[in-house]
Amino acid sequence: MFPSTSVEEAPWAKALIAADSRIAPITRKDYLSRQETKIQEAKDLKESALDFVFKHSLIEPSWKNIYYLCFEMGHEAPTRFLKDNTLEGFLSLKPEQHKEVISQWVFSNVLSFEVYERVVSTMYGFKKLDNGVETRRISVLVSKGLLLFNPDNYSDMRNYYPSLASKFISENMNTYIGDVGSFIVTTIEMSGVLHALGSYPKQAEYISKHPVLEGIISTDVADIICGLIKKRNLKIEQVEEGLLIQAIKYSRVEDIRLFVARKALLEMPYNQERTKEILLAMGGEYARICDAGQYSWLLLDTNNNRLAKFLSDNNFIKGYIGYGEKIKISKL
Repeated sequence: MFPSTSVEEAPWAKALIAADSRIAPITRKDYLSRQETKIQEAKDLKESALDFVFKHSLIEPSWKNIYYLCFEMGHEAPTRFLKDNTLEGFLSLKPEQHKEVISQWVFSNVLSFEVYERVVSTMYGFKKLDNGVETRRISVLVSKGLLLFNPDNYSDMRNYYPSLASKFISENMNTYIGDVGSFIVTTIEMSGVLHALGSYPKQAEYISKHPVLEGIISTDVADIICGLIKKRNLKIEQVEEGLLIQAIKYSRVEDIRLFVARKALLEMPYNQERTKEILLAMGGEYARICDAGQYSWLLLDTNNNRLAKFLSDNNFIKGYIGYGEKIKISKL
């Protein structure tokens, strides 16, 4: 039917042959495979020929053809045959040539997940996060470092894919640590950062950069901050005041949090309102010191004696006196 030596068939002729069901598939395949060039434009083909040319790799593997088939025709041929590992040419193309095509593919659920993982592994990165995509697909982008880490994308990640926010930071730790003040984090994300950093010096450096916390601190983060101060890796003045007071209030390690609270009161320049906040954060008898007309009873030891003297010297209390194993504190 076809000349055995013909290798330069016209594009329109190749398109007609590919779609001609009267010709045996094996005959069409053999003839079109011999051609020096593949079919260039998917849009020149009849829809009935799409499966055939993709199955036998008879069409030019371009992002332009993929875009036409997937987004304009809604055809599954490219995704099926990528999955079948028969069109490796698609994966070796340079994606920057058709960035708009790839972006629509990456930020959609058009591809099967298996194909999606293979396709994105060939890419170089994206500047803007879109929503409406399966979380596991965005997780792949984060793991492969394909999504630009900046305040806008991080904010969108928290809004659209909150379960990936901590991972987004941990995969871009150096960038985050270098510009901590530009990112608002939850206590869960802060905890993730602290545990990812691991060593006490790195954790202390992070806290000293004054990360911006949204909401209330967790007991986990509070324990870490108080522990760093106790171990002398972190100085009182290096911790943002609001974060410090929350750490004192929510830490579960009683002796360490009270140590940090007394240390803060004695080392920071006296401020009446801050003194009240710290005492309230300490709780119990310490908090009662703030109640006018009340007495507070603290255990008589060196630390509490120093605290009572400090409060008296700054006229926060009326006075104090030892009673057996207790210190009686009179509020003004």
